[in-house]
Amino acid sequence: MISTVKQDEPGDGYLSPGQGNERLEASRDEGLFHLGLIEAFTGGFDVFNRIKSREGNYKTKQLLSAPQLFFRDNPLFTLALTVPTALAVMGVLFTDGSMPTTWEGMIANPIWGRSSGSTSPRT
Repeated sequence: MISTVKQDEPGDGYLSPGQGNERLEASRDEGLFHLGLIEAFTGGFDVFNRIKSREGNYKTKQLLSAPQLFFRDNPLFTLALTVPTALAVMGVLFTDGSMPTTWEGMIANPIWGRSSGSTSPRT
């Protein structure tokens, strides 16, 4: 008896068929705005529309119950919250006069931007 040994090639740790069909690819592309496999069946019958609606409600409930997990898995969505918040804070500080608008003002008082000489942030 003769035995042949072949060394396995390292992969990415996921099993995937070489020639995947459309349904498998649709379930793999599942995300926040694409609900996966049910997207292929909606529109034809009302039962699939109800399933899609309930799937959307389920995903929304998951997102609201543990947002840290959602942002961990989808880090680019944090920009949708952090960039507008940072711009709003900067706008409020600019209109209030608390933010330095010149380079010299930032060097003179880099923390609060007030040039009154006081060390407390708000008086």
